[in-house]
Amino acid sequence: MDVPAWVCDGRRADGRPFHRRASAAAAAATAAAPVATVVLVVVVVVVAAAAAVRGTLPAGAPPAAAGSPPSPVVRTAAAAAGRAANASSDARTVAWVTDLREAAAASLPPLPSADLFRRHVGLFTLHAGHGLAAGQVLLEVGVSQLDTPFVLSSEFSALDAAAREWYLLRRVDLTSNFPDGVFAFRLAPNVFPPTLELYHPPISQRSVNPTSVAGRQAVAGVSASTLQSFPARPTGDGRLLIDAGPWVAASFHVHLFRDWSTLFVGGAARPRQVTFAVNVVSPDGIGGALKVTALGLPRKLMTPRPMDDRIGYFGTKLSWVDDYAGKRPLTETYINKWDLAKHPVLTYYVDPSVPREFWSAVVDGITRWNPAFAAAGYRHPVLRAAVPTDVDWPADYAADDARFNTVSFVPGSDGAAVGHTKVDPRTGELLNADIIVDDDFLRATPSQYRLWFDDGRAGLAVSRAGAAGVTASLLGTRSANAPGRPVPGSEEDFMYQVLADTTAHEVGHTVGLRHNFRGSAGIPWSHLKNDTYVGIHGLSTSVMDYVPTAPLPRAKDGDAQRYFASPVVGAYDIAAIRYGYTDWRSEGDARAFAESVAAAGLDVGVDDDVETDALAQRFDLSATPLEWHRHHVRTVQRRVRRLARTARDRPFTSAADLYDAVETLLFSGVASLRSAAQLVGATVTSRRRTGGRAAVTPISSATEIAAARWVLSQLHPTDGLLSSATVATVAPHVLHRLPFYGRSTLGRAPPLLAARLHEDRDKVLSTLLTPSRLARLSANVAAAAATGGRDARRRLSVPALLGSISGTFFGDAWEDLRPPAAVTGGSLFRAEAQARWVRTLASLATPAPADAAKDGGGGLLPLDLALKLYREPLPAAAVAAAAGELSRIAAAVASAVAAAPDSTHLRGLRLATAAFVVA
Repeated sequence: MDVPAWVCDGRRADGRPFHRRASAAAAAATAAAPVATVVLVVVVVVVAAAAAVRGTLPAGAPPAAAGSPPSPVVRTAAAAAGRAANASSDARTVAWVTDLREAAAASLPPLPSADLFRRHVGLFTLHAGHGLAAGQVLLEVGVSQLDTPFVLSSEFSALDAAAREWYLLRRVDLTSNFPDGVFAFRLAPNVFPPTLELYHPPISQRSVNPTSVAGRQAVAGVSASTLQSFPARPTGDGRLLIDAGPWVAASFHVHLFRDWSTLFVGGAARPRQVTFAVNVVSPDGIGGALKVTALGLPRKLMTPRPMDDRIGYFGTKLSWVDDYAGKRPLTETYINKWDLAKHPVLTYYVDPSVPREFWSAVVDGITRWNPAFAAAGYRHPVLRAAVPTDVDWPADYAADDARFNTVSFVPGSDGAAVGHTKVDPRTGELLNADIIVDDDFLRATPSQYRLWFDDGRAGLAVSRAGAAGVTASLLGTRSANAPGRPVPGSEEDFMYQVLADTTAHEVGHTVGLRHNFRGSAGIPWSHLKNDTYVGIHGLSTSVMDYVPTAPLPRAKDGDAQRYFASPVVGAYDIAAIRYGYTDWRSEGDARAFAESVAAAGLDVGVDDDVETDALAQRFDLSATPLEWHRHHVRTVQRRVRRLARTARDRPFTSAADLYDAVETLLFSGVASLRSAAQLVGATVTSRRRTGGRAAVTPISSATEIAAARWVLSQLHPTDGLLSSATVATVAPHVLHRLPFYGRSTLGRAPPLLAARLHEDRDKVLSTLLTPSRLARLSANVAAAAATGGRDARRRLSVPALLGSISGTFFGDAWEDLRPPAAVTGGSLFRAEAQARWVRTLASLATPAPADAAKDGGGGLLPLDLALKLYREPLPAAAVAAAAGELSRIAAAVASAVAAAPDSTHLRGLRLATAAFVVA
C-alpha cells in the first residue's frame, strides 16, 4: 500500500514552494538523486579533510559541498531507492553543488602575494598586508601546532594624553593577571573546507590518571567551547592559512578591550612568538598603539614546585577533576619560578629608554640577587645585566621580543614601577620578564629628597611642576661610566639608592616573589640607628617590603643619614630563593626548610595580610612599628615648622610651592597615623606549623593601648598634628591651586587648611572605627575574660575607646565644653571637631540603611567609613556603646548649656544628642 508523503518539487513564480501528494516510492525515487550526491560529497569531504590535515591537498583544489538533508529522510530514501542516482544528470543538484563550492571558495583567505603581503616567519607565519592590502592580516598555523596552547601578552607601545590620565602605562602587560590570555587552535571535525577553531584550553584541569577511560572522560567534560572559527586554506606544506582579521577585530578576545575598535597596522614574528601591532580606540575615544604578542609555551615541561604559604611566591593553580579517592587537595598551587636548567643565566637588558646616568643603579639592583642564588647552590652568577654599550649587545634587540628580559623607562604620571612576567600555566615556569619604571619617578625622587633632607639652605622642596628642571641639572652632574658611587648623602646618592632598591624589588617579582610587608618587623628599632648594621642587613629582612624614604632615627641629633633605602636583599629574600631554586632531594625537604624559615622569625606578610596582620603593613619600619610612627610624625611636624620659618624669613618664597610641600608632608603624617590606628584591635599571624596551622593571636594589650593613646593625642584639636596649631603655623604663608585651574600657576587662593585637617581626622577615626576592628576589640576582651589574669583587666574595650575619643575633643572632665572667653581660631576648630564627633557617634548608634551608607551615610559619616559599614555590619555591642557614649555627652552638654544658655554651639550639641538623653 502506498504511504502518502509530502515532497518539495520546484517553486511557484513568486518563489514559494508548491507541493503535491506522492507515494512513498515516488518520494524515494525523487530523493535518490540528491542523496546520491550527498553520499558522494561526504566521501569527498572525508578524503579531502584527511589530506588537508596531512598537508597533501593541493592549494588550488576546489572544495566539495558541505551539509546534507535531515538524517531520517536520508535513511528512508536510501532504503526505498536501494541505489544512488546519477547526480550529474540533475540540473538542480549540479547548481546546488556549484553554489556550495563557490561559497566555500569565497570564505577561504587569499594566497598572499609578495607585492601585497610581507611575510614574517616565527611561532606562526604572519602575512602583514601593505599597499592595497593594508589592514589585512593572514596567519599560517602548522598542523603540529594544533591543540598546543599559547599565551597572549598585551601592552601599549604608545598612548594619547587622555589615556595617560587613566594612569595607563606603556609596556605594562595588560593580560598578565587574567586567565583569558591562554589560547589554542584546533581543527573542527567533519568540516570542509578545513576550519580552525580558536578556544581556551582547560589546561588548569588535571586528571590523576589521564590514560584511563574515567580520566579522559573527566578532562573531556571540562568545557573548551569555540571562541571563533576560521576557514583554513591548506598551503601544501602541512600548514593551514587563515584570515586573522576577525580575531583582531574581536580585540583578540581579551576582555579588557572587548568594546574597543581595532585596526591592524603591522606585525613581526620570531621563533617563540608572533606580534600584532594594532591601533585601538575605546568607546570613549581613548586611543593608543597596542602590541599583542602570542607567546609559545615550552615543549619540555618544568618540574613544578608546590606552593608553601610560609614563603611568599606567586603561584599557578591547578584542579584535579577525577581525584575520587581524595588523596589530593581539590586545588594544588605551584610556585612561579624560572627553570634554571634551561636558563642557567638570566640576562636583564637595560633598555636604551633608561637614561645613561642611571645604568649603574639599575645594574646594581639586578645583580644584588646573586648572593641569594649562591646560597641556593649556584656557583656562577645567575643574574646578569646588559647595557646598550656592551660589545655583546644583540643587534636584533627589541623590548617587545620575548627572548629578552628588559628594564625600561616609559612616560607616566604616578612614579610607579612594575615587574611583570609571562608564565607557563601548566607548571608555573617563568618565560619572560619585563620591568617598567614610570619616568615620573625621575621627577618625584629629587622632590622627595628636598622635602625630607635639605639642610635649609635650598629653601623649599621642589614641586612636581618644577622637578623636570631639577632632574635635568642632576643628570648632568655625573656620567654612568664614572668610577665609584655618588657622594654619600647627596641628592644624587639618594636617587641612586632609591632606584637600585626599586629595581631589586621589581627583579624579585620577576623571579617569582610576592610582597613581604612583614620584612620590616625583623629589624629591631634600635638597629635602625646603626649604619653598619643597616649596610649588612638592610632596613628590612625583605627587599619585597615597602620601606619609607623619610628620615631614619639617628644615634644623636645632627648625624647624617647614610642609607635612604635598603642596600641589600634581606635574610628573608635569601631564604625565599633557597626554597624556590634549591635542588631539594624531596618535597619533604623543601617543606622542612620552609618551617625552619618561619621558626627563625622570617615571617611573610603578603598583600592579603595587610588587613589582618598588625606587622604586615606598608611603609613602616622595625619590629615595634609604633616607635617608627611616633618618630615619623615628629619629623613631619619639624619639617612643617621649618617650611613655615623659611616662608617667614624669605619674602619671595613661592606660597604655591610651599603648600605643595606642606600637603605632601601632611599626607605622609596622616598615613602614618592611620597605620598606627591599625594596631588597635589588631592581630598578629605566625606561620609556624607548631599547631598544625598558622596561628593568629591578638596584639599585646600594652601595644594596643599605647597606639590608641598616641593616635588620639595627634587628633587633639589644639595640640596634635591635626590641630589648630598646625593651621596657625602654616596657613598665613600658603596658597593652593583651585581645582578648576588644574596644574596651572593661575587660580590660587588661601587654602581651607582647617577643613583639610578635619577631613584627615575623620579618615583616622574611620580607621579606628571600622566594624571589623570594633568586633575584634570585643572578641579580645571576651577571650581575655575567659582566660582570666591581668590581661583581662587591661584589654581595650569599645566603650573605653569611644570614651577616650570623647575625652580628646571635650576634655577628660568635660572642661572643653565651656565656651571660651574669646572666640579664636583654636576655639572654632575645637567646636567643629566636637560637632563632627557627635555626628559620627550618632551614625554609629543608628546605622544608616545599606543604600544610604553606600551613598555616603546620609552625609553623617566619612565616605570611607560609610563604605566599610556598607560592606560590614556594625556589631551590636558597638551600636550600644555608641549610644551609651552619646548619653554621657548629652548629660555633660545639658550641664554646660545651663551655665551658658546663649552658646549656639552648645545648643547645637544638645539638639544632636537629644535622642540619647537618659531620663
